[in-house]
Amino acid sequence: MKAEAAGVVVDRSRTLMSWAVELGVGKTSISRHLAHTSDVPARRVEPVKPSTPARETFDVDGGGNVTASALGARIIPLSEWLDKLRADGFDPDDFVCTFGHSVWDQRTRPRTPAEGDVVPEDDNLTVLYANRFTATRRASAEPFPLWPVVQPGPRLVIKPLTITPRTGGRWKTAVLMADTQIGYRLFEDGSLDPFHDEAAMSVALQVVQLEQPDRTVVMGDIIDLPEQSRWAQEAAFANTTQPAIDRTTRFGGELRAATPYDIDFIEGNHDKRFQNFVEANARSAFGIRQGESPSTWPVMSMPNLLRLDEQGITYHDAYPAAHVWINDTLRCEHGTKINSNGSTAQKYLNETPHISRAFGHTHRLEMVSRTTWDRAGKIRSVGVNPGCLCRLDGAVPSVHGAIGATGRPAPIVEDWQHGVAVIRYTERDFRVELVQIDDGLTFHRGQEIRAMP
Repeated sequence: MKAEAAGVVVDRSRTLMSWAVELGVGKTSISRHLAHTSDVPARRVEPVKPSTPARETFDVDGGGNVTASALGARIIPLSEWLDKLRADGFDPDDFVCTFGHSVWDQRTRPRTPAEGDVVPEDDNLTVLYANRFTATRRASAEPFPLWPVVQPGPRLVIKPLTITPRTGGRWKTAVLMADTQIGYRLFEDGSLDPFHDEAAMSVALQVVQLEQPDRTVVMGDIIDLPEQSRWAQEAAFANTTQPAIDRTTRFGGELRAATPYDIDFIEGNHDKRFQNFVEANARSAFGIRQGESPSTWPVMSMPNLLRLDEQGITYHDAYPAAHVWINDTLRCEHGTKINSNGSTAQKYLNETPHISRAFGHTHRLEMVSRTTWDRAGKIRSVGVNPGCLCRLDGAVPSVHGAIGATGRPAPIVEDWQHGVAVIRYTERDFRVELVQIDDGLTFHRGQEIRAMP
């Protein structure tokens, strides 16, 4: 006696054990299968003639599926189909498998499998044999997953940057410096001990020579003038005004030799000492000019004594109002503010957030930026101090300095820094570069710059 289920003919004359051994399952599974078969007359099973060439290899179609079929009604164990799938480089776990003309082990859902049934994704229904097989790639196994996956960065073709050298154009350059405080102590042996730092000044001059700026601005306290100060007088200050005037005159000449372009000196509180001294002690001499020269500086004035007109240097007097505009947004001045334990630049920006200000007076290298806005839009302002060019070791008279019984200054370390500022600017825009100088050395525009001997 034979029975048929889903087109598969089963020989009932065989024992359940022989089927179980052949199929690799238990006798109970065979019994459950036979419970859903129907007896059919004994007949010879003819192979089904396929309409297309027989295939037992897997191909991937455009939808990401793999398909295969066996010749005629040949029944192939499921494990063999899966082995073929693996052999072709596929992972069965990545697919939902569909079988035709299958032999099923039905446990919890007894029914007759039909051609094209999909294997349920549980352990309660297992395909044992099939003669047609289709595997559909699961969504989670798509080449591009449903969520982003970290990938290596893109393959790049590295091209060298093209750097355009500065050749003028709309951007101009300014170099800012401050607080040289040129001056001396004169000791009993006739030696002069300078307040200014010759090494720092040498480096600053070389930066100017390298940059060839459109404008060079020295923002006050160019000369110290301790003899004209209202503060306590040291014995070593006596007879030092003339050497200081001579050295400051040479400094103006050195700047002019370094650049043929505009040079501005802004009056600071130390430079103002001379005018204050004349007004207080020789009022009748105040404002007197050379004969028939009404447009020249007064004889007893710093610009005249320093020969600035002869050197083509513009002097801006009337400290603390003296100032120079680099462009429409950046103002240079000597300054009046000092924040001993914080940012002086921030004080200026708090006072005038709508403009940028460059200043001296504090001897500290500093830059602070601030962004605010008005009805017209964003306002970017900068407060910048280029530092100083005077000595940092106690030689400059200051609130921290002191002298001993011999009149020589005690060595100290001032919280001051050497430097200059380089400004690139247009009519409304600018960029700041602080050039730090330490022990007579800096690096600027890729060059090592050391103090000249």
